[in-house]
Amino acid sequence: MRKHYERQIIKPYSLFFVIALVLSTQSIFAQPDGAKLFKANCAACHKPDKDLVGPALQGVTERWEGNEEMLYLWIKNPQKALDTGDPQVRAIWDEWFPKAGPMTPQAVNDEEIAAIIEYVENYKPEEPAAAGEATITHVQHEDSGFWVVILSILLFVATLLLRNTIFILKNAVQVQKGDEELEQEPLGDSINHWIVNNRTATVFAVMFVGVMLLISGWDSAFEIGVYTGYQPEQPIDYSHKVHAGDMEIECVYCHSGALNSRTAGIPSANVCMNCHKAVTTGKTTGTEEIQKIFDAIGWDGSAYTGETEPIKWVKVHNLPDHVYFSHQQHYVVGDIDCTECHGEMAELGVARQNEPLTMSWCLDCHNTQQVDLNKNEYYEEVHQRLVDHGEEELKKYLEDGKITVRELGGYECSKCHY
Repeated sequence: MRKHYERQIIKPYSLFFVIALVLSTQSIFAQPDGAKLFKANCAACHKPDKDLVGPALQGVTERWEGNEEMLYLWIKNPQKALDTGDPQVRAIWDEWFPKAGPMTPQAVNDEEIAAIIEYVENYKPEEPAAAGEATITHVQHEDSGFWVVILSILLFVATLLLRNTIFILKNAVQVQKGDEELEQEPLGDSINHWIVNNRTATVFAVMFVGVMLLISGWDSAFEIGVYTGYQPEQPIDYSHKVHAGDMEIECVYCHSGALNSRTAGIPSANVCMNCHKAVTTGKTTGTEEIQKIFDAIGWDGSAYTGETEPIKWVKVHNLPDHVYFSHQQHYVVGDIDCTECHGEMAELGVARQNEPLTMSWCLDCHNTQQVDLNKNEYYEEVHQRLVDHGEEELKKYLEDGKITVRELGGYECSKCHY
């Protein structure tokens, strides 16, 4: 009778314990990822620590202190926030509208906004690698499966400790009564008895573990072929920081293919020699790295010897064969700055893949990137066609004050896959 009574008490509490575990663990993994949300919704126009199309976001907590509700409204519905007449909103509008146009409403909730703000406030730019220290940077992704394993181990250890504690306490009661000490049941038998006596809780636990494994596998599948942060060691320790940063050499001086073709291209050693016939000593590497250029092109310091050796550069950015991407279309026609995809190369040494280059990343940009229809002849023609043949569509596109790449067909499959 006593055992039956104990089981009746244990069963509901066991079920409650398992449900609480499921809910608490799910809440841990359901926390919004501020970094991903920032890249998906904000990175096209903002940087955390410096102005881009829009203002730098770091310090937003201090700037909007006491007016957080208006900040959230401004992010989700800029026009509605502007209509309130709030002086802080009006000041931002007056300063940035002439430079960047109207802000795009963001489809984020309050929890996601808080996660973005937390990421921005804690953002620290990566330290550029020193010259001569370029290494392969392995991709690091958040692995929820790892934390599932850790929590499972901790739970198992806690269960064993609780089991032993209960057994010790029961034995203490037996000894106090003058009865014989109990013999502890083997762990396997104990687990079997618990499963038999707590079938509902067991089903919930098995379902939970199965769902978490599926989620972990699903997330891992999306990381296949994604190499964000890939930074291979190159045969010549070329520093973008020195050339694009300190010297302020334009990207297209070396990567001239971006002006008229799909690929930006790796410059030939002849391009390097335009400067390095005269510049024979580097700022950070002395003569060692520049000598590799001379060896490749066959330069003995005064004349070309004709003995050349190719520089075996390691490709950093790789797209699948079924994807069409044109640097000319984005850089020349779309007027997209190189940093949008390649990051602040002027602060780096050896080249690194800065973005995931996934389809969702491209579509996020197409969905938010504003098109200036008066920027060049191509878009002027598109604008004229809309005026002549699609006036209603043009009005619809301009409801939010801007026209995006998506609205001009940037979501069509054949744009990138054909």
